[in-house]
Parts: sequence; C-alpha cells; structure tokens
Amino acid sequence: MKKILVVEDDMLLNDTLSYSLKNSGYDVASALTATDARQLCEMNVYSLAVLNINLLRWEWL
Repeated sequence: MKKILVVEDDMLLNDTLSYSLKNSGYDVASALTATDARQLCEMNVYSLAVLNINLLRWEWL
C-alpha cells in the first residue's frame, strides 16, 4: 500500500485531505508542524508528501 504524508498546519484542511486519501485506499499519516513531519520522515518512507507551500522554509528541506 502506498504511504502518503500530509503536512498542513490548517487542521480542517489536513483532516479533509487525510480523510479523502484514506477513503481512496491510501495509508496516510499527517502532521500539523514541521517538527512532527520531520519525525515522521525519520521513522517512515513515504511514496508522496502533500505539503503546504508556505512550509517550504523548513531548514531540513
């Protein structure tokens, strides 16, 4: 199963995207902060990340 990481600080949008992807059969993880996303990426391998474009200022990208 493909794993997708949703990184969005807007909780409603994060929940909506995650819900839709899960209903489409994907294994989805979500993060509201850069710190949470980084921790998830260090522990898992994802096929795709859906990112908030404003969060591209993260030092680790």
